[in-house]
Amino acid sequence: MTGADRAWANHYDIGDVVRYSRGSKAAGIEAGSYATVAAINPSQNQLAVQKEFGESITYDPRRLTGVSVYREAIHDFAVGIAYSSLLQRNRSVSPTGILPSSNPSHPMAA
Repeated sequence: MTGADRAWANHYDIGDVVRYSRGSKAAGIEAGSYATVAAINPSQNQLAVQKEFGESITYDPRRLTGVSVYREAIHDFAVGIAYSSLLQRNRSVSPTGILPSSNPSHPMAA
């Protein structure tokens, strides 16, 4: 997902994980925080996200910059062993495209 794509609600999917590197006082989003896309309203270009501690916020994604978008992926390595990671949707990050969720405050961290 490009920077231009991130400005439009119809480019997001429910369940996408959004990281706000800059945050927004007006929207009530702290820098460095994460939220999960809960609903999308493309006709009004609105995203409803659920923050880490359950608070819901609805905003126009054109109003925020410094946003990274991820999709959770479960990888099976052996019977009974799985690893959760996030695939970054906004740029190429590695040959595999996998970013582990190593931030302990992240909602997808193990």
